[in-house]
Amino acid sequence: MYNPHFSFLGFRGDIVLLFISDLHADEDQRRIYWLAELVKQLKPDLLISLGDLGYEPDKALIAKLILSRVPLRAIYGNHDNVVWMENQFNFDGSRVLIEDGKIIEAVGFRLGFVNGIISRRRRSRRGVPRKRPEEFLEIARGLKGISILCIHEFPAPDELLDSGILHAPAFTAREAVRIVNPKLALCGHIHYYRVEPKVYHVGNTKLIVIDSTEKSYAILDKRKIRLMKNGKEILAVKL
Repeated sequence: MYNPHFSFLGFRGDIVLLFISDLHADEDQRRIYWLAELVKQLKPDLLISLGDLGYEPDKALIAKLILSRVPLRAIYGNHDNVVWMENQFNFDGSRVLIEDGKIIEAVGFRLGFVNGIISRRRRSRRGVPRKRPEEFLEIARGLKGISILCIHEFPAPDELLDSGILHAPAFTAREAVRIVNPKLALCGHIHYYRVEPKVYHVGNTKLIVIDSTEKSYAILDKRKIRLMKNGKEILAVKL
């Protein structure tokens, strides 16, 4: 039966997924060139952004240097041009924007996606929607059973529960991870809390956090995920 919220990516050979987050390319155009060089070197089958490409990045430059080489799929964070993401298509026909609750199967894993950040009051800012806690959790309930959860919001990890630095949205995102209970969760938004890109834990789930403004990214293949920074491996997690 056709499911509009499910996609299977049938690549050949070794499959590589490249994850970035918080590129904020409108703040520094050099970040687009950095990403383009990364794509050129790694030759990933798919580029996934976990939010915050930027409100007004140079769209023509992204199309020329990145979209011509690799399909880009992206969720929005709180600094994105959602209209562009909705209307931009890749050379394989896929839309850049990943809708809420979407499940993509690749590398032998099922990846599920939730857009945006959590806010109890404000509904949007500069055209970027925000979710109430109950909305975020409802989408999470539809993703039970997936292997990898991809979100922008930073979920409160076990290691920081008593740190005093976390706000309410982080605890809602933590509950979302607990509901889905994936092997792995990936997120961005960590500059808000000023924590380092690394592996944390939410119960049994390993949490990998990425900040591409600091040139960190993650590479996923069928065997493991590697967290990288400045071209050097910070750590690797076997899956």
